[in-house]
Amino acid sequence: MNRQYEEAVTTLYRALGITKPSQLNPATIAEGIGIELVYMSVDSISINDTIYLDSRKSPAVQWQQFGRELYRVLHHPSNQLHRASTTIEDWRKEADLFALCVCMPSVMISVMRLPSTEEETATTLAEAFNVTEEFAAKRIALNVTSMYKTI
Repeated sequence: MNRQYEEAVTTLYRALGITKPSQLNPATIAEGIGIELVYMSVDSISINDTIYLDSRKSPAVQWQQFGRELYRVLHHPSNQLHRASTTIEDWRKEADLFALCVCMPSVMISVMRLPSTEEETATTLAEAFNVTEEFAAKRIALNVTSMYKTI
């Protein structure tokens, strides 16, 4: 599924003319694909073609939440308030994986000069992609796991 998400994100960003991390932001992507983006003091959620981001969170966390909610808009566009809890948990896992690809596309990571240690790499990626270091560490782990699956 990771490869499928990577390809979808690469295609989307190519269509939007997004080629570098500094161009990644919720407003540009939302406008480019015709979805509404609203910042409010509520937990982040998507309903139909609208993503509501929690205005109380940091820009890095909002970006990560946008990636998750974008998955829901693109892949499960119905109102998530009316979903079964077991289905929601499965969708959350898929949305988390999709968010890693949206917020930190491998095509952009692959052209970066990265430090030799995992901790320094997480810091570098967090700064470049405006995500938290914890989120960047998950992306690194995903890349390592994917690499071993292809061997």
